[in-house]
Amino acid sequence: MFNKSSLSRLTSHQTKHYLRTIQSIIAIIILFTACKSHTDYGGDSMVNYPDMEMIWRENVTPYQQDPHTFRLVVQQNKKADTTYPKANQVDWASLKKPFQKASINQVSLDHHYSLDVFIDSSSSSSTLLLSAISPKDFTKKMSVSAPNGEHQIRTLYAEANETGFFSSAAYKLLLVRGKTIQIQESSKHPFSSLQTKVTTLTFLN
Repeated sequence: MFNKSSLSRLTSHQTKHYLRTIQSIIAIIILFTACKSHTDYGGDSMVNYPDMEMIWRENVTPYQQDPHTFRLVVQQNKKADTTYPKANQVDWASLKKPFQKASINQVSLDHHYSLDVFIDSSSSSSTLLLSAISPKDFTKKMSVSAPNGEHQIRTLYAEANETGFFSSAAYKLLLVRGKTIQIQESSKHPFSSLQTKVTTLTFLN
């Protein structure tokens, strides 16, 4: 027969055993989730992926101050609005946002993209082409071209899309250094027609 004190000790021992069991199960779940979220799709290492933050900083930021001026054309639902803003009148944060969202230089996307390099001897330039291996990744394609031997890029182009249960959105992004930034966006929501918007910022000087 157990007395009151021995029963109390047994209950405490069981509690500790249950806690250790629960902790072990949680640890296994966390480990499984971590491994699952870093699936290796057999693509190239992320160290070779373009750094979108650096590209923007080196190729766009220098134009975000006087005396630079621009032509901004926003086409939406078959209507176009044209303005000529100065550098301090451009909404740079809104322009940068979709490029940031399309960035693939992140640990969670390591080995998610195949990589090809094309060299054009006639123009002395090289193009880096990355294609998504996983159909779940937001950015499907990205290409960056640059003159051989130069650090600055010439063009960057990306295609991205996300499909939800009720809505979808697709983007085409273009950056031509010192000349153009263009964002093509199309979206679809329940009970509404396809919405399209094209924002083009042309560098005038």
